[in-house]
Amino acid sequence: MKQDLFTAVRAAQSASRRVLISDKRHFTSTAAATAPLLQQRTPQRCQKNGSSISLGSATRPPSSCLVAQNGLKSVPTHNLPLRSSLQAQTTRPYATTHAITMDKVDSSILMGAAAPAPSEIPPALVDLFRRVEATLKPTSLGPGNRWHVIILACMVAGPDPEAVAHLYRYLCSTPEYATPSDRQALVRRLREALVKSISIVGVCKPIEAILAISAIERPEDKDYSATRETWQCDDENLKRANDWYGKIYQRNGTGTMDLFASHKDFKWLSKHITYGLYLGDRQVLDDLDTEMVVFPSIMSQNLKTETWWHIRGTRRIGVSKEDTETLWRTIKDINAHFGVSLDKVPTVDEVEHDV
Repeated sequence: MKQDLFTAVRAAQSASRRVLISDKRHFTSTAAATAPLLQQRTPQRCQKNGSSISLGSATRPPSSCLVAQNGLKSVPTHNLPLRSSLQAQTTRPYATTHAITMDKVDSSILMGAAAPAPSEIPPALVDLFRRVEATLKPTSLGPGNRWHVIILACMVAGPDPEAVAHLYRYLCSTPEYATPSDRQALVRRLREALVKSISIVGVCKPIEAILAISAIERPEDKDYSATRETWQCDDENLKRANDWYGKIYQRNGTGTMDLFASHKDFKWLSKHITYGLYLGDRQVLDDLDTEMVVFPSIMSQNLKTETWWHIRGTRRIGVSKEDTETLWRTIKDINAHFGVSLDKVPTVDEVEHDV
């Protein structure tokens, strides 16, 4: 009798393992029924298989386990659903692996907050940051460290907004941001760029980015100022909106707004919210800073029409054609790093006649 029971249990375990490894769509009732048996087992190893990382024969990973790290994303596998623990996809070309130990994870992470960045920035990202800085420094976009605003705008529009924390960590390691006051000034610029990007990419990705930064900020580096607490949707707000909108669109302003004649909510939102609340605010970022948020974050979404508008807008606020072409190539370079192809956007040459 005992031998029969032992044989049945072993058969159930074997069947469960086959289901967990082969079925990439969902768990079957067999796996659900034998879960208590599997929970008693101790995982032996993490083994790499193709482009994914698969766990050998277990459901509950140990406190330190090899997990996928896509840019910033390094998630303890014990927090993932069972299937995700067994198969953490690492499809992007810059994916690496990173060991994470349970006793170093803050309790807030277990409740869903962004995980701290690993202590080391992926070398490919360091190379990217240095390349972008070296490319843009000699241009009119070089002064004021606009290059990191441009990288941030591309990142927050891309597939891994949490990787913005790597940019923050990299900048904090440079002599320019050696003191708490320096780093507070830095985070004000990065935060305002993320706030402005809400009007371009939506709110969720900027939230992921700012939480990732917040998770690795030192207490003395945190900045508790605010810029929108007293905002009013009033005539002054509309004036700021129209002033900035007029600089970007010039003779095309009326015609562009007329596109929303039968969709008036979009016209109202564009004036009062996009250009009023977000883009017209000049407390932290100036005109050129602002366009270096808008143009890269639009182009990074592979949007044909609005990329046209903001290539043209970048030229209209005084950036030369040569520097705009350098910026265009830089945006392509940043997105290529994250595996994003921009195949719909117009070139600077194609837009030039419309400037």
